[in-house]
Amino acid sequence: MVRRRIVATLLAMVVVAAGCARPKETEEKPTPGGTLTLGLLRAPTGLFRPLVSEERDSALVAQLMYSGLLRPGPQYELVCDLCTDFAVSEDKRTLTFRLRPDVQWHDGRPLTAADVVFTYQSILAPEYTGAQAGKLTALLGVQAMMDERDAIDREVAAGKVSLTDGAARKTAAWKRWLDGPGRQAVAAVDPNTVTFTADVAFAPLLTVMLLPIAPAHTRELVGTGPFKLAEFKQGESVRLVRHDAYHLGKPYVDAIVCRVVPPGQAAEMLKAGTLDYAPLSPAEAAGIAEPVKVAEWPVFGYQYLGLNQDRPLFADRRVRQALLYGLNRQGLVDSLLQGRGMVLSTHMLPGHWAAQVSGLNAYAYDPAKAAALLTEAGWGALDEQGYRVRDGRRLQFTLKYPKGNPAREASATMIQHDLGAIGVKVDLAVLEFGPLVREVFGERQADAWLLGWDLGIDPDPGPMFSPDNKWGQASGWSSGQSEELLSRGRRLSAVNERKTVYDEWLRLINDELPYLFLYAESDLAGVRSDRVRGVAPDVRGALWNIWQWWIPGQKQ
Repeated sequence: MVRRRIVATLLAMVVVAAGCARPKETEEKPTPGGTLTLGLLRAPTGLFRPLVSEERDSALVAQLMYSGLLRPGPQYELVCDLCTDFAVSEDKRTLTFRLRPDVQWHDGRPLTAADVVFTYQSILAPEYTGAQAGKLTALLGVQAMMDERDAIDREVAAGKVSLTDGAARKTAAWKRWLDGPGRQAVAAVDPNTVTFTADVAFAPLLTVMLLPIAPAHTRELVGTGPFKLAEFKQGESVRLVRHDAYHLGKPYVDAIVCRVVPPGQAAEMLKAGTLDYAPLSPAEAAGIAEPVKVAEWPVFGYQYLGLNQDRPLFADRRVRQALLYGLNRQGLVDSLLQGRGMVLSTHMLPGHWAAQVSGLNAYAYDPAKAAALLTEAGWGALDEQGYRVRDGRRLQFTLKYPKGNPAREASATMIQHDLGAIGVKVDLAVLEFGPLVREVFGERQADAWLLGWDLGIDPDPGPMFSPDNKWGQASGWSSGQSEELLSRGRRLSAVNERKTVYDEWLRLINDELPYLFLYAESDLAGVRSDRVRGVAPDVRGALWNIWQWWIPGQKQ
């Protein structure tokens, strides 16, 4: 759950520099043909399999090759991709999907329910080493199977069971699940209908249906996405060609070449025309000029300043609010990210259907209001150095942050300065990432810390705010109202009903401030707008509609 920049292609509000989309009066008719050249920051491994491609650039290639039952819509609502429709049972435990009849694998075979069942059963196999299995614990019998695996791992670690025997026992547990609860957990009703059944009603299960589907009939790199693999040159490039039978529409371009970009050369390669599209850093984006345009969208997560509310200093909500008023968060975005980001004051990012909530306090930078709140909380007196004191104790804490993250390192110094201006003494301590995480979430010894969260597509925050696990316990904040709202939100399936619940919850979080919300960074990309048409970044990122990108005939 601790935020790490692995895959950051998703969510929130999108700002596209003027010129990426051509005005209507100059609209041109899409012309089939040509080759797009995309830049990769790192050499892909060649493991372009949909469920195990977790390295960023291999995952990007896999994204062009595979599809899921569902895909995100323009407000991160869930819409059909490989299905024609889906339904939720009356008890909210069973999801039924009817597959599109026109979907073909890249080798010409039709998609069937057997492929869907194969995919999800494979994710739960003990030899699967990817990160997706944990998303399926709501399915019937899966949590019990996972608990059994954990018990086996503890026995192996204690030397009671050999690795070989442990692996055999895990395989046996999986096969018992397949022959028992697994038959109902994921089931092919007929060749075009598949059902998923959960132990209890759990609305976030629906987002699991975004996972890409793998073929049951072959181990070849065959997908149902808009492009198929044609050539892979280790350390150099990947060439994809269009899938003419793509179910959402035949792609316009003939091919896509993904090239590895040497560090720091993306902007120059875009300028020279050897790339049509490439990710950019904020510094690179600042120097971009015509005919290259910059597309910008926040990454699917945010940065925050955590406070250990078991410390009496932070137990008073007025103090937490004062600290947030005292931080120039827009200054952080402008200075650290060159303006490529957005300030946040609650858990969800704008642009998501659940985040469109009124009545939130923006906590605009206001040192005077911060000072008034601290005085109201009993911290009105100042010592000889200008720091606030109460009952002989200075308003002071240690802020810890991870080594090797330039933005966090710089933000720590700026936070120290801002809070010092309102009479709060902040001491800084930098740690390696692993030890910091142990201090915060394991030992709970940190006063305050700088970290970030990745967000799931579903508005349920999972364990981030639950006092029942180490992630939620880190802040020491708990609320019966929060637990009741989140529990209700997980049981509901209708978007309008869930939104009412999350509106109330987001207002609660905005007022209570379990964390001090800082900002969401932006993902940036350069686009040759003089050559590439159809680029329309939104909450789903820049490549969501790549099959609709096209190149004018004279530019091909």
